[in-house]
Amino acid sequence: MPLNADFQGGFADDPEIVAAHMELAASTGVAGLSIEDSTGDAEHPLYEHALAVERVAAARAAIERGGTGALLAARSEGYVVGHPDLDDTVRRLVAYAGAGADCLYAPRISSRDEVAAIVAAVAPKPVNLLVNAPFVTVEEAAALGVRRISVGGTLARGVGRVARRRPRDRRAWHVHGLPGAAGCRGPARRRMTDASASRQAIAMPEKHVTVAPPTQTVPSASASIAIEPARPSRRPCETE
Repeated sequence: MPLNADFQGGFADDPEIVAAHMELAASTGVAGLSIEDSTGDAEHPLYEHALAVERVAAARAAIERGGTGALLAARSEGYVVGHPDLDDTVRRLVAYAGAGADCLYAPRISSRDEVAAIVAAVAPKPVNLLVNAPFVTVEEAAALGVRRISVGGTLARGVGRVARRRPRDRRAWHVHGLPGAAGCRGPARRRMTDASASRQAIAMPEKHVTVAPPTQTVPSASASIAIEPARPSRRPCETE
């Protein structure tokens, strides 16, 4: 399974340091990396145009030196940092394509017209689209010319919403520490305390076992997650 690394801003401002970091990251064997033009500075949220292009060129050169063939995606973050200027975004992406980016990406664009404008401007380079909002389907994005799709944190947030909605199950109990063991007697208590001692001996972190609810499905723009119910189990103090 190919792995893409969100390399943010290259963890440096200076193009030479970005290149050094990029070369190290590419050497890990990742299939692709991204470099973005956001600074993290609220007053100046985007790198000045010339410096942003130089950073992409440095990242491209680093990948070429390493000979890994990793895909370089260049991101323009204007829509993320509160500057949704389509003309500036297009200008930056066209320049990043010229600097050696393999794929162009403007997170949080939110209309078909914006998608079409970016696709046309950087052609024949492929465009990545973030589908975290329901303004377009996968089929519609493909028809507009999009060739790569990201879901960002959408799937994780969907699972989190399901977890927060799920009522607490009174049969949930601690595996490590086994607080319910004090009320058990006979074989059940011995099994539980033996399990606790074994876990403490190998320094395993605390975990919880929870009986899951019936299957729930999380809708998203392009996929769904199904959480399967667990098999019924005995209560921790139940004897055989």
